[in-house]
Amino acid sequence: GGQDAGLFKVISEDLVSPEINVYLGGNGKAPKICPEPVTVDFKTVNVGQSKQETVKLKSCGTDPLELTEVSLVNSPSSWYKIDGLVPNVPITLQPGEEVVATVSCTPDKVTSETGQLNVKTNDPSLKDGTGYIRLLCQGREPPACKIKADPSTLDYGKLAGNKTATKDFFVLNVGEDACSVTSMSGPTNAAFKITAMADDAGKTIAATPFAIDPTRRVKV
Repeated sequence: GGQDAGLFKVISEDLVSPEINVYLGGNGKAPKICPEPVTVDFKTVNVGQSKQETVKLKSCGTDPLELTEVSLVNSPSSWYKIDGLVPNVPITLQPGEEVVATVSCTPDKVTSETGQLNVKTNDPSLKDGTGYIRLLCQGREPPACKIKADPSTLDYGKLAGNKTATKDFFVLNVGEDACSVTSMSGPTNAAFKITAMADDAGKTIAATPFAIDPTRRVKV
């Protein structure tokens, strides 16, 4: 059902118009389902976390569409789940009406999984009235914080008498998630101590704990 179009070509030995195009169009009278999108790509999702996407199941024919079932198939894992259908099925949709399906992906390991959302209707253009929407999802490791000291060694050289020398180092977050620095302790030797700490903007950090966002650093 719904609008369709085609092209009819006439090719001859006519030197002036060797090819004539006849454009065809018409409206079939039947129910038809138009899913949007036809492929749901969740892209990358952190392991243990969920991401939702919606699919519109629209009646785009000329006659009422009977939507009898929406189910998940060909999913080798428990990654995919139908979180909701608004309105619920079975239902008869008039032309222009739609059902919105909410589907989620919750990966449990770092790999990719495919699935399929099957839709059963009375659409005569589909085999047994069944259409499907492909599901794609890639699991990835959750972002983590990673602390690095730069430089990792401070050499004060030789100091005479009661002279004092100061040297700086940076605590950097080279990970993908914020880090919380809960404590900083130095040598038990009283000759060494932390005299000041400041963030990238020069703002003084009085004491631990403090947070460092990804790509940021603290000067010590």
